[in-house]
Amino acid sequence: MIAIILILLLSIFPWITNVRAQENTIKIVASMETFAAIAKFIGGDRVSVEYILPEGADPHDYSLTYSDVEKIKSADILVLAHSDFFSLEQQILENSKGKLYVDFPDYEKYNLTILAIPGIEKNYHGYWIYPDNALAIAHAITEKLMQYDPEHEELYERNLAMFEEKISQLKQLLKEVSIENGLRGYGAIIAVPGAAYLAYAFGMSIKASLLKGPGRFINASELTRIREEAKRGSIKIIFCPVSLFSGKVGELAREVSKETGIPIAYVRIFSSGGLTDYFALMMYNIGVVSSVERERSASISDEVLVLLYTALAILFIIAFVELLIIYKYKKHAEEEWNV
Repeated sequence: MIAIILILLLSIFPWITNVRAQENTIKIVASMETFAAIAKFIGGDRVSVEYILPEGADPHDYSLTYSDVEKIKSADILVLAHSDFFSLEQQILENSKGKLYVDFPDYEKYNLTILAIPGIEKNYHGYWIYPDNALAIAHAITEKLMQYDPEHEELYERNLAMFEEKISQLKQLLKEVSIENGLRGYGAIIAVPGAAYLAYAFGMSIKASLLKGPGRFINASELTRIREEAKRGSIKIIFCPVSLFSGKVGELAREVSKETGIPIAYVRIFSSGGLTDYFALMMYNIGVVSSVERERSASISDEVLVLLYTALAILFIIAFVELLIIYKYKKHAEEEWNV
């Protein structure tokens, strides 16, 4: 496990690029940061990448700025998440007539996993965070780069092979961390649908989503069910994007946590927050989940110690009372015997 962590940590350091960019560098513009990071991994020094959606912005509500439109117009290749689903990407396509782009149907060719969660039959939010889906995206980007720049096909295939190897290591690490922290096979609450794929990556099932859709939150009967499941110990953690900490759904997550005792992991789904690539992002999330579970375990250990000391004290009192009763009974018996 240590070897896997060390290998994955190497991906946290940024790509070393030449001070003077090559004139024929391929410019890739992605709708979201994670897609740009995957494209950079595959393209290496052959590409420069930018993305549109700022941290904390909603891909359903965000409107393109003049600067965004200029980015799009200067792109050689566009990388989208799902243009039929995210209104932001529909705007991007309207401003990029005739440009080469990669989109959801391209990823589907490489066996995407699309989850159903409570209240949503097909959850497209955050699907890119799931390791197998990130690999599917990498495959599609590789294919498009080889189409645009066949001269460097070998480079892209080599980088894809490296990406695939890191995905394999990441999946193994996620499994080990999940088992070590007692998460695998248990339930999770997600603050928003986009967190479902991270919970699934840890081998967990989705018991509830606090946000059902725009302005639609979990109802009272579902909250009651969550409390009951929490008492039975079937729900272990709440996944909440750190970008939503101060929002209404973040407040609701803290209320549920306070009522049920279920800890919150503030993870990154929609942006990397300055982390260099997809693997750095996932290592961050693994670290967050591990630290939350360690704190919970420490808290439980403290409670167990208190209960243990209390139980020992009670046993001591019971033993003392029993000895006292035996002593009095023995003394009374001796007095009667002497009479």
